[in-house]
Amino acid sequence: MIKPRVVDLSIIIISTNEGYFLKSCLQSIYDSKPNVSFETVVVNNCSDDNTVDILETDFPAVNVISNERKLGFSANNNQAIKRSGGRYILILNSDIVVLLGSLESMVGFMEEHPEAGIAGCKLLNPDYSLQYSCRKFSTLATFFLRGLHFDTLFPNSTMLRKYMMSDWDHNQVREVDWVMGSCMMVRRKAIEEVGMLDENFILYFEDQDWCYRMWKHGWKVHYVPQAQMIHYYPRRSAKGIFNALTWIHIRSMFYFFKKHYLQFPLCADREVGGFLAGEKEKSL
Repeated sequence: MIKPRVVDLSIIIISTNEGYFLKSCLQSIYDSKPNVSFETVVVNNCSDDNTVDILETDFPAVNVISNERKLGFSANNNQAIKRSGGRYILILNSDIVVLLGSLESMVGFMEEHPEAGIAGCKLLNPDYSLQYSCRKFSTLATFFLRGLHFDTLFPNSTMLRKYMMSDWDHNQVREVDWVMGSCMMVRRKAIEEVGMLDENFILYFEDQDWCYRMWKHGWKVHYVPQAQMIHYYPRRSAKGIFNALTWIHIRSMFYFFKKHYLQFPLCADREVGGFLAGEKEKSL
């Protein structure tokens, strides 16, 4: 296999019949004209829409990986990471529009903060309202309220506000437990130490797991609001409790808690990084 050239940033996007979003996403990347060297890698996850035509006609410079069978989120991103050459990796959903200056802001932040293993940007809804994209680690209680969509019945829940971090100013940089994998910049050096995405997660919780492992290995996770992007973010498991995606979400939740021996904590009152630092000290 040809060794990839080293660039500042590798942008990885997965498309599974998401040609409409993919075209807007890629166009926004190139329109932003980032002042960093970058490459774009698209994983075509067995799409049967117009994804191939879009890539061949409009974006011939994109590096394309074409799957022979459908893979999950973690497996798709891992194969692209292995084929990429960036010092930083940006995992990006196809339903994101990159706003001007955001890519430079994120790379610049990582350069200035060598302790940062992962950084997430400020995500906005299509109407430019705030989208809560950084959160406390999940608990059994927050999963059943949020993950199974009972949050609409308890919109003012103190527990959910704490989990969603909705009561603080999202215009400030801060350390957070985890950021959504829809836009997540990761330092390659941290990946080499912590490991890649866990492919036992087909979908959901893989981003939380990665951030958790970063904290355990001494890397920090940051929210960087200077970088802003629009995210269309359909909650795909929200269409009824008993659809297939909801069951995948439940499976991922059980695996996450079992993997990290969390024994289904019922409240999220720990400080970011605090219990993990204590946990690491005990293991030394």
